[in-house]
Amino acid sequence: MHGNWTSKIGLLCILAAFFCCTPFLASAYVIDGTMNKQLFKRKQNRELFHAQEKVWVEKDYDEAMKYTNDILERNPKFVDAYVFRATLHQYAKNYSSAQEDIKTALKIDPDNPNAYKVRAAIHEELKEYGQAEENSDKAQENAEKLANKYYNEGNEFFNKKEYAEAILRYDLAVGNNPNLAEGYYGRAIGYFNLKQYDRSSENLEKAEQLGLDSSLTKALRNKLNALAPKTISPAPSN
Repeated sequence: MHGNWTSKIGLLCILAAFFCCTPFLASAYVIDGTMNKQLFKRKQNRELFHAQEKVWVEKDYDEAMKYTNDILERNPKFVDAYVFRATLHQYAKNYSSAQEDIKTALKIDPDNPNAYKVRAAIHEELKEYGQAEENSDKAQENAEKLANKYYNEGNEFFNKKEYAEAILRYDLAVGNNPNLAEGYYGRAIGYFNLKQYDRSSENLEKAEQLGLDSSLTKALRNKLNALAPKTISPAPSN
């Protein structure tokens, strides 16, 4: 029944990894700072990760589909689960079911970048190139908007000295827009305040690689080099 599944497993892995191996996975949800709600959402994400593992590790399409169906039965507003199930339908060539899941996802979250990205892939596979380009552009536009939203939320938590929560928002920001240098700097200064200096240095280096060069980045680099000269490599001098 799913004879073409194994041959397409690599493509699905790439797309599924886009959801779960980056902080992008939580992007469909409004973050309101309430810890119980945050824990619930993270539990949902872990459950979806297990469904994706059925594909990545076990290469078991049927189990992945059953697991995802069960998640949605218990959590019928879990947007990322609809989007993931749409990819399962897509690579089994059940395009109408895939489109229906995307439609449902966008009813719940009309700006969800993942949904538009998968819809673009479906149109591409159906050789509907105009619609594919339109949805791809929409995905990128919404991802950048979402990145800015999470970056601003991160700054709010940072200003309240809630550094761990700030880093979570910066994670989501750079997950949506990997070229957001300010998001990496936010993580760098957040980790610095948590005394995780190696992580701070790694994120600062990424921000610098993306072209962020300011008195703030230089000051942080100097602080890192002064605190841990033996464990943190200094940035190359210009």
